[in-house]
Amino acid sequence: MINIKSIVIAALLSILAVSQANAVLSVEDGASCSTGSAGTGFSCSGGGGVSGTAGDIVISEIACNASNSRGAFPTISGVSDSSGLGHVWVARGPTGGHTYHNGTNVYVVHAIYWTYASTTFATTLSVTTNNTYDACSEVSYAVKGFTGTLYQTSPWDSNGSLPSVANIPNGSARTVTGISTTSVNAMLTAFGQGSNGCTWINSYTQIAAGPNGNGAIAADLVVSSTQSNVSAGCNTTVGQDAIMIGDALAQGGGSAPPSLLLILGVGGPDGN
Repeated sequence: MINIKSIVIAALLSILAVSQANAVLSVEDGASCSTGSAGTGFSCSGGGGVSGTAGDIVISEIACNASNSRGAFPTISGVSDSSGLGHVWVARGPTGGHTYHNGTNVYVVHAIYWTYASTTFATTLSVTTNNTYDACSEVSYAVKGFTGTLYQTSPWDSNGSLPSVANIPNGSARTVTGISTTSVNAMLTAFGQGSNGCTWINSYTQIAAGPNGNGAIAADLVVSSTQSNVSAGCNTTVGQDAIMIGDALAQGGGSAPPSLLLILGVGGPDGN
């Protein structure tokens, strides 16, 4: 007897596999900027602006330092842009950013924000902080090639290891480990500080780097299979305390479509 349900499941899985195989995540635009003096806010205009097309996910990586004498972290209080398109910037991780201070060196804040672009855009990014920084830099870029609609509100891979964060003491190698993915098709992302002399390990490709030597820096690695305990970073040391972040964008949000889950019997009344 022909099992219609099995045939439908096989067909849907085949369609899903083909659609994922034919689409590849890629960086559409990358830019960077840095502050020239202490303050509590800055804007990235001109070469520091970012542009892209409808359907992109736009990433903003912000790295700020404050001298030990200031006695407080310059945590991020807001990210906005000048597009006038109503983009809502969402923190990936702590709202104010990841923080690191070993008691004697600088106060370090490293934050990742993202937004979904529903239409073509070209924009200037603005960042404000809760306390005074001595230096800030920002890297922004747009990513295209997503599938479905789930990614529009949940673009990051759902693996519990993410984001993986490493505090890097002054003079240590800039490496973060333990990056694993649940999604088959993904873009591994690496965010760090210290753009001088960075040669990325494990085939990561640099996207952009802040103009100063200890500025924000970003790289990516596109994969087509699930990953386990991947490391990312530079093979050189950093000149001051820093933070490295490993993460991943999932092509379809990291989950099968709800309609497919229902056909598979997940959540159904009898599982058949």
